Amino acid sequence: MSQFRPNCTILAIESSCDETSAAIYAPERRLLVQETYTQIALHAQYGGVVPELAARSHLEKLYSVVEHALSRAELTLDRVDAIAYTRGPGLVGPLLIGASYADALSYARQLPLLPVHHLEAHITIPLHAFSDLDFPFIALLVSGGHTELIYARDLGQYELLGSTLDDAAGEAFDKCGKMLGIDYPAGPQLAANADAYTGKTLPVLPTPLKHRKTLDFSFSGLKTAFSRLLDSQRVHFSDDAFACAVQKTIVDALVTRLALACDQITDVPIVVAGGVAANSALRRAVDDLATRLGRRCYFPDIAYCTDNAAMIAHNAYLRWQRFGVPLRPDHMVQPRWPIS
Repeated sequence: MSQFRPNCTILAIESSCDETSAAIYAPERRLLVQETYTQIALHAQYGGVVPELAARSHLEKLYSVVEHALSRAELTLDRVDAIAYTRGPGLVGPLLIGASYADALSYARQLPLLPVHHLEAHITIPLHAFSDLDFPFIALLVSGGHTELIYARDLGQYELLGSTLDDAAGEAFDKCGKMLGIDYPAGPQLAANADAYTGKTLPVLPTPLKHRKTLDFSFSGLKTAFSRLLDSQRVHFSDDAFACAVQKTIVDALVTRLALACDQITDVPIVVAGGVAANSALRRAVDDLATRLGRRCYFPDIAYCTDNAAMIAHNAYLRWQRFGVPLRPDHMVQPRWPIS
């Protein structure tokens, strides 16, 4: 039942936060399709994700999302060889919904069950699109909940070089956008407003951890400084100028730490992953850094930046191929699960 086959087909479930996603990965057919239901409208009135509502929505939507993913792949469950799911990290309620569904389906169909680390899936999904990318590499993982620099030595072998001491970069985008009156989730719209700004001057924000040569990040102080500057200087600058200033400050902080990591670990490519990897200013800045350093850099397709089941299916395939099917975990989900 659990023997790996190169032509296997994997059904994956992702439910770590507020995206209900299912995907089908069939390498023999070069097929990777997914169906995702976003809960943005559900949580918008609260200004952020409400875990209890997120879990209930996953329970309501998961069945139809799986059906639609199978339909897009033109498959039925009879053609599926393994079930993968996000074990963690994430919100415990949403994780339990996806894990319970995957576990029940695995038991009912007598299929291997493949638990996946959400963050590992983020940094390995570029391996699907880029045939020239391989381990080792430096990964900058940037999302609403995580900002980490990771040295990926090999599949399953990760060294955490630095992480956020407080707010994640995506969280800083969202909170500063909210101060500008942008509806939840504010980060993507703040970035769009920043990119639209054509002025020559910007409000001046402090550089996070400016005088510390560290690979860690900090954005809570930036959020506070942004609030104070907005109160005192809003009459002098447009909202787009404030958006551009905070985006530039966040991107500069990320790229500065990435450059320090590249000084320590030479001659390996760069991978940028997570929801903020979709940010065009960050992509340009990392491209420029890679060009200066003579390195290659890789970004996931935009569809694979935010939480999605495609990356879960792909990572499950890699781990099944390399390590086989794990023994049933002692804990079905692991809300706090360091990648290292």
